[in-house]
Amino acid sequence: MFRASIKTINKRYFQRLLFAFISILFFLPQQSQAQCNSIYDRIVSGYHSTLAVKTDGKIALWGENLGFGFVNQLTPWELDPLGSATAIMGTVGGGSDGGYDQVIVLTSDGLYALGYNTGEYGSVLPTNLTPSTNFQKITQPLGGNSYGLPIGIVPDDVASIFATYKTLLIVTKNGSTFPRNGSVWVITQTNQAVEGNGGVANTNVTSPSWKQVTNNSGTALTNIIAARGQISPIPSSSQYYSAFMALAANGDVFTWGNTTYLGNETNVGANSYATKMVLPLEFSASNVPKMIGVTGGTKFVINSTTAYAKNTYYLLSNSGRLYTLGDNSKKQCGDFSTDERKSWVSVKSSNSTDFTNINFISVQEHTSGIPCASAVTSDGKLYTWGEDNGGMLARGTTLTQSYDPGVALGSGGSTALFSEMGGHTLIYLKMGSERFCYVGHKSRGSMGDNKTYDEDLTSFDCDNGPIISICGSVSALVVPSDPGVITGPTPVCPATTGHIYSINPVANAATYVWSVPTGWTITAGQGTNSITVTGGSFGQNGIISVYARNSIGRSNAESTLAVTVSERPSPTFLTQAGATICASA
Repeated sequence: MFRASIKTINKRYFQRLLFAFISILFFLPQQSQAQCNSIYDRIVSGYHSTLAVKTDGKIALWGENLGFGFVNQLTPWELDPLGSATAIMGTVGGGSDGGYDQVIVLTSDGLYALGYNTGEYGSVLPTNLTPSTNFQKITQPLGGNSYGLPIGIVPDDVASIFATYKTLLIVTKNGSTFPRNGSVWVITQTNQAVEGNGGVANTNVTSPSWKQVTNNSGTALTNIIAARGQISPIPSSSQYYSAFMALAANGDVFTWGNTTYLGNETNVGANSYATKMVLPLEFSASNVPKMIGVTGGTKFVINSTTAYAKNTYYLLSNSGRLYTLGDNSKKQCGDFSTDERKSWVSVKSSNSTDFTNINFISVQEHTSGIPCASAVTSDGKLYTWGEDNGGMLARGTTLTQSYDPGVALGSGGSTALFSEMGGHTLIYLKMGSERFCYVGHKSRGSMGDNKTYDEDLTSFDCDNGPIISICGSVSALVVPSDPGVITGPTPVCPATTGHIYSINPVANAATYVWSVPTGWTITAGQGTNSITVTGGSFGQNGIISVYARNSIGRSNAESTLAVTVSERPSPTFLTQAGATICASA
């Protein structure tokens, strides 16, 4: 959790406060550790700027125009606790050219912003909400409250925030009633299809306001556990290519935007409501997708007539398969073709072999440019594919060209843990190092190495970046520590959903392996330190267990919790105070 002073400040004190606003205190209640524990966004890169959550819970920022006075920040700023407000999570978004990134931070006092603030070229929020480039609390938007959030939502209700070109999206924590019902909210400067609220698809938004994403019957989209998306302006036009994607706890996936695909062989088209997608056959309520992503766009050149790529979707399975759908003009589907894909296809490691061992994906999604993707396999190899620009795919050239999936140059001698595909850069964390590896356009502090000059790196530099232990890194080649106590409910009622079981993060862990009793189902969270479970039938008692893994091995011991399923009572009964009572069938 980070702490920050939330008050009006003059420039003389600005830098001290900026260092403070997003530091995290790691050992605070779990709900404040969402970004560190999540499989997404432990690193978030825009075009030339990056936000990273550290292993000690603090956050660091570096890159173009993120320093005091809207100057380049050449080394990571680690922010210290100050004051009583608590910063909860952060994100980055912007255009696909240098200097247009904006950082958005959610604190216990509401939403704050830092960086580029002119919407014309891609800042997340418009100037009327962020009148300064300095760290500031945003002005109350239309449809919003004093926190800057949608009416009825307070900071502790938010599960995640996500930024891309001219757009901010939030997902609330999942539960049974508003606001904690896994709802999705969007504020955008683009057009009404992005809002997902039934507006006219190609009608531009004139007064950005919070809109709740709904389905085509007009009811709110709920039960969502992850949402991603990407937007690009169409050259010589006032319109946009856009697609958003939301994953529900039961495994359903929904999409909305101007250039959406449904996975059912229909043509690309606009959907102003969240529309359910057709998924590959392996997915079900008991096999929920592990990760989702959307990419699109090409390098942004003002007034360019270059054709942009429409959007491409990604769906990672717990089986290690990665599926893609949509525009493939830049080889971003990774299937060794450039054919548009109107139904899901598997990403391939070679022309004839599908991947079956992918553990993590990151696609270019936070800016309007360059459709490309990266993936880390279970044996620690890093693959890249799609459109390259400035060497960001680590394929040996700075030329703008497209690539099929291949191992990134400079990553072969190390074990990759996870990656972050930025707008013009790629970062990955490797086993046994407190430095990240960097490739692509090195400019204005984008590598955090205290250098100002421009250089295109075509092979990863793992030696000259800053020493910064990012959340999820493994600083020594050792097996993970033993997991701690599992917390979660027992007994539970038959076939009830949404039960959460978790452990504290384990030192040196890259992933977590959970098992549940026969008849029980893990619906979300496998691979993380917190799972969501559906209970079994009466009598299907047993053990929930978890151990930690990395590429060296697994923890010596596993943690276990005995769980039981209560019987549904007859309509009239007596029970001791505090006992679990299950409603009659």
